[in-house]
Amino acid sequence: MQEHEMHSEFIEVEKELIEQLIRHDNKPLVAVGTTSLRTLESLYWLGVRLIINPTAFKTEIPFLNQWEAYEHANAPSKRTPWRLYWTFYRKQAAPA
Repeated sequence: MQEHEMHSEFIEVEKELIEQLIRHDNKPLVAVGTTSLRTLESLYWLGVRLIINPTAFKTEIPFLNQWEAYEHANAPSKRTPWRLYWTFYRKQAAPA
């Protein structure tokens, strides 16, 4: 399985979605469809990357490699990564 190269996908989400995810904390969350599920997972793991390295996306577009999610044994609760990514998103959307 490690030799299988996954294709990349581009996601675009509004900051309101991230705000809704944060407010939805500790409630069941159901993704309908694989694209929705992968989007939620990606937002979570992008937030985890910001926990590990707060400057991770200062010089690059937010991106996850194929195996990154499996490299973190002690992943935090879903709320913290989503909050960090929301903060990153807000800073990127702010007028210069």
